[in-house]
Parts: sequence; C-alpha cells; structure tokens
Amino acid sequence: MSSDLTINAAIGAVMAMQRVRTVNEAQMLMYRKTLDMSAASAQALIETLPQPALATSGTLGTLLNVYA
Repeated sequence: MSSDLTINAAIGAVMAMQRVRTVNEAQMLMYRKTLDMSAASAQALIETLPQPALATSGTLGTLLNVYA
C-alpha cells in the first residue's frame, strides 16, 4: 500500500511540474509579444522625431556628425 502512495505522489508531482511548465511557457509567450509590441511602439515614436538640421558653418557640428 505504501508503494502505491509513493507512486501516486510521484505521478502527482510530475503532473504538477507539467502544469507549471505549461503556465511558464504561456507567460513567456505573452512577455515576448509584449516586448515586441513595445519595441514596435518605440520604433514608431522614434521615426516621428524630426531630423536635426546639420551645421553648415562654425566649428560646432561641422567636423563630426554623430547621431545617437
């Protein structure tokens, strides 16, 4: 009888771990989708920013042109 309880406990633990794994996979999928949506929103926002005018005279901004 005690071996049946041990087997049942082991089966229950395996099933619980499978449920946890399934939940974790679903959470990671949602997390990735959320990150993708955030990245797309950030890219769209960046694209709406106007490009700064380049300097044409003087020493500031005429020797090195760097965008962050």
